[in-house]
Amino acid sequence: ELNSGDMIIVTDDTVRGTSNPVSGDFRLQFDGELTGYMPYNASPELMKSSLDSLSNIGDVSVTRLGPDVNRCYTWDVTFISDLGPLPLLLADDLDLTGTVASMSVFKATVGALPPFDGPDYGSIVVTDSPELSLLIPDLKQGIPYYVRISASNAMGISPSIMPYPPVRVPFPQPPASPSEVSLEPKDGSTLAVTI
Repeated sequence: ELNSGDMIIVTDDTVRGTSNPVSGDFRLQFDGELTGYMPYNASPELMKSSLDSLSNIGDVSVTRLGPDVNRCYTWDVTFISDLGPLPLLLADDLDLTGTVASMSVFKATVGALPPFDGPDYGSIVVTDSPELSLLIPDLKQGIPYYVRISASNAMGISPSIMPYPPVRVPFPQPPASPSEVSLEPKDGSTLAVTI
């Protein structure tokens, strides 16, 4: 209820831009490799393809929020196949224009390596192999397998590393073509096939 002399404050809840709108280009760096330049409003598909073009990055998922009143956007990049703690993406924002136009990068979720313990895990020791390679037998099809490798000697065991990409899924493979197939007639109505 209003009475004579009461003061009423009316607040305009409309958010107005406080600077010149953002425009220009930027690029991203991951572990020393740079993407090409992307426009300030790059679509999630463009950012994903730019990141996918780097040789040192695996599968990523990209979503975009915005724009806000100053035409600013936020991209969420999720690393799908690169596991564990990863270096931050670095933003080269020198070609962005606008009032104090800049970009920042932060980790929303720190990646974790898969656990390597439990009844479904195993290890194989490779010794005295000139090729230092190994076939891992008896894997189940359709199950993702992670591998990590470490070295050891009389002084101890090194920290583990994971190959790139760190996970593979064995799928059914077609058999190889038979080799050295021969046909030999046995009589007037029989052929012998040798494989």
